[in-house]
Amino acid sequence: RLGSTLGTLSSDSNESVHNQAEVASQHASTVGTAGSKSSKSMAALNNAVRHATDGFIGILDMFGFEEPKPSQLEHLCINLCAETMQHFYNTHIFKSSIESCRDEGIHCDVEVDYVDNVPCIDLISSLRTGLLSMLDVECSIRGSSESYIAKVKAQHRHNPRLIEPKPLEPRSFGIQHFAGRVIYDATDFLDTNKDVVPDDLVAVFHKQSCNFGFATHLFGSELKALYSVETVPRGVSFRISPTSHSDLLNGDEPVSTL
Repeated sequence: RLGSTLGTLSSDSNESVHNQAEVASQHASTVGTAGSKSSKSMAALNNAVRHATDGFIGILDMFGFEEPKPSQLEHLCINLCAETMQHFYNTHIFKSSIESCRDEGIHCDVEVDYVDNVPCIDLISSLRTGLLSMLDVECSIRGSSESYIAKVKAQHRHNPRLIEPKPLEPRSFGIQHFAGRVIYDATDFLDTNKDVVPDDLVAVFHKQSCNFGFATHLFGSELKALYSVETVPRGVSFRISPTSHSDLLNGDEPVSTL
């Protein structure tokens, strides 16, 4: 049962050792499992419908801008999606259309004023210095939210898109998004970024008593690794992987961000 405080550790000899787990740890496992199932379900649905193009009418359902208080890592990623879609829209509706006219020798003296949000996308998702990349590094060295924020502010101290919250908080930072300013509370950033689905929860979908075949299908690769003799699984990683601005330089379509 996902809400229980009983954990299971499996050894290489296929022996199971039951131990008491903290409620907070089990809650994190539950959240990670739910998030992983949601992500895999959406990916499966996208793969199923993308090939059905006959009589198809496309509707763009853009991500909404999130500004709850406090704003967490999930809201940062949702706002990154909104920034990415806004950039995609600006590029294909304004920038590329005007450039196409000029390339074909069509006189076009129209000047469209729109917000260039590439610096904001780079701030969040660029390699090495992006907020999410720096968060991965901080998780790998078992840092803290305070040290993470200190490094972010030192790295981007001259970036006008990164703003200081008032009053100053050692675990908070702000971003000037295209839709407005958002203050993020990084207290749980590291824990959220390390969401892991434990092996014993994945193993539930392998039992004969499991009548949720779709979930078994979704976790097929993880179950194969879990019951493989050649590998020793350490948990199924579930985290948000961003779409970097570099993926959009050539006008490519945004990829899934979950």
